Amino acid sequence: MLGRYVYELRLLDLAQASHKITGKSAETFGLQNPGFIKPEFVADLVLFDPDTVSDFADYDRPELPSAGIIYVFADGKHARQNGDPTQICAGRFLKG
Repeated sequence: MLGRYVYELRLLDLAQASHKITGKSAETFGLQNPGFIKPEFVADLVLFDPDTVSDFADYDRPELPSAGIIYVFADGKHARQNGDPTQICAGRFLKG
């Protein structure tokens, strides 16, 4: 989403794309409280460098990591640091 629609095609700005892949997705799937940063809500947070963020995964190689991802907090737990996974198993499956 970011690489293609924000940086390559310039169809969305970063704020629009961020909302589309977080809060808007949660609303679309009818999830009650993920997707927004608010008290009592469940939010996964990703800190990325907008100048270097890029997705290398594709259908043939879905395991390839993205570049430019600095930190990931899933379900309030520190899940990735400098692009590398921590030893913490975080997050949960959501039923929509």
